[in-house]
Amino acid sequence: MGRQAAISVARESPEGATASTRDGTPVSQAAFAGLPALVVAHDGALKFSTAHAAPLIENGALKAAVAQHVAVARAEGRAQLARVTLPDDGNSRRFDLTLMPSVNGEVLILAKETSFEANLISALTISRELFRDLAACNVDFAFETDESGAFSWVSPRGLLGYTAGELQGARPENLFGTVAGVESFTASERVDDLEVWLHAKEGATHCLVVSALAVPGANNLRRATRGVARDVTALRTHERQAWRTKRRDDLAGAIVEAMRAEIDPSRMLNIAAAALKSATKADAVSIACSASKLNAQAGAVDSAAPLRLHANAIYHGAYNGTITLLRREGRDAFGDDERQLLAAVMPQLGVAIALGETLIERSTIAHSRTEVLSC
Repeated sequence: MGRQAAISVARESPEGATASTRDGTPVSQAAFAGLPALVVAHDGALKFSTAHAAPLIENGALKAAVAQHVAVARAEGRAQLARVTLPDDGNSRRFDLTLMPSVNGEVLILAKETSFEANLISALTISRELFRDLAACNVDFAFETDESGAFSWVSPRGLLGYTAGELQGARPENLFGTVAGVESFTASERVDDLEVWLHAKEGATHCLVVSALAVPGANNLRRATRGVARDVTALRTHERQAWRTKRRDDLAGAIVEAMRAEIDPSRMLNIAAAALKSATKADAVSIACSASKLNAQAGAVDSAAPLRLHANAIYHGAYNGTITLLRREGRDAFGDDERQLLAAVMPQLGVAIALGETLIERSTIAHSRTEVLSC
């Protein structure tokens, strides 16, 4: 107020007439229309109130929470701003109060209800806490990158060995390497279930499935990118192992079928060699038996080829043949996949070689008997 004046406002009249204060300063009741407004006398009695001030009153007097602020305003002799939360019919209502004391001890209270704002802030807080808890419990990695392409928000667990603190403010390509798919973290278009192989902090390669959505800003340009990433490395490893197992089973099955379908020992082993060549992507495969001149060949390559893989066929605990896989110079060396394939088919090939040698031996004996009888 421009000058501290004693305010004495008469109670509201139906006509909303102007009432006079003790020093003659007029205060119009119409000025408070639609507002929660009250005047409290020096002795704490309620002199005036509007209909909208009802939540601040209880049994004809100020509620205790409001009366406390009135006492502070009167004691300090200057205007006060206060906030109170009051019960009303089982609900809580919040009011922001402006308390203006006068020289004669009266206090004018103007109130503004801010229950809606309070409820909105509470709802937003609960929603934020819910999202934070879900993000903390979720095994997926949630993220947001800003306009510059740096992580502006990440879920608490971090990603690929990096903590949330290490990821915050960093660019994905600086952490995971400039590899295909890393740009999905800053995509300007929607990305759905994109499989990306990234380097973890310790150096290992991990497979992530990324889904992201661009957030448009001014002129419909990308302002941010938000999304989730799921580490599926273990799943992909299991899938590869299952595929390798199936491939080994298919190869073993092909060799068994060759044994069953072919009576001629040479053709039996040639089919087995061809199946091995196809399964291992070798340039050539040779099979040599230990106890006979029986052998098989699939493909052709210089005998001095530097890339070789040898394995011994076993039958009843004894070696009865050798299998050699060859690749030309410049190709990848044989690895665990090829070794595991050979290990899976060695018993079958050992049986095939033994069966072939048995057939040859029987054929030789039968031929000898025929010559004896003819004599």
